[in-house]
Amino acid sequence: MDFYGIVSENGLENINPSILTEFEGFKPDPKKLSLYAMEVFSNNESDMVLFLADLSPDDFNEISILIGKGNKKEALNILNKNSRSLSIMDAENAEEKWNKLIK
Repeated sequence: MDFYGIVSENGLENINPSILTEFEGFKPDPKKLSLYAMEVFSNNESDMVLFLADLSPDDFNEISILIGKGNKKEALNILNKNSRSLSIMDAENAEEKWNKLIK
């Protein structure tokens, strides 16, 4: 299942089902994805990256719980380690930023 969100220097900020994914009461919101993309593009000075990841429902639930508890770095570690596929938005220095954020 595909999910998207923003990673920053704080870790995994948020995660949402993609436009094509409905998951246990979470409704896809195409406006939210557009707002995230605008936020990343407008904040070139900050290290923020928009991602799309293929995760199992169990991984998504674990990540959501960690974010809710404020453990954004551990949520990012699980996202990075357990994603079946992971893509980042093609933005200025996105790959460089991503590599910096996952260390």
